[in-house]
Amino acid sequence: MFSVLQGIYTILQWLLYLYSLMIVFSAIMSWVPALSNSKFGRLLQYLVEPYLNLFRFARLGTIGLDFSPVLGLLVLYFIKDKVLFWIFNIIGKLVS
Repeated sequence: MFSVLQGIYTILQWLLYLYSLMIVFSAIMSWVPALSNSKFGRLLQYLVEPYLNLFRFARLGTIGLDFSPVLGLLVLYFIKDKVLFWIFNIIGKLVS
């Protein structure tokens, strides 16, 4: 049973890592309009924007800087590195 939990833990970590890469690529592609308007760019925006909209309060008004990808990545890294570990540690103790 422990190996199944470890496998699920690893898969969830990889999924969160891949999603964070998608956020980074989306942010980089937003600097080049031709890239962000491509099919791949629109797909990334479709997948990433609902999550990043939670952090849209982090804009610097007239300058136009958007820190929502940075905040979104920080939250994802916290979830990936801390919260998943805590959850699976508790589940592991309950199972064994």
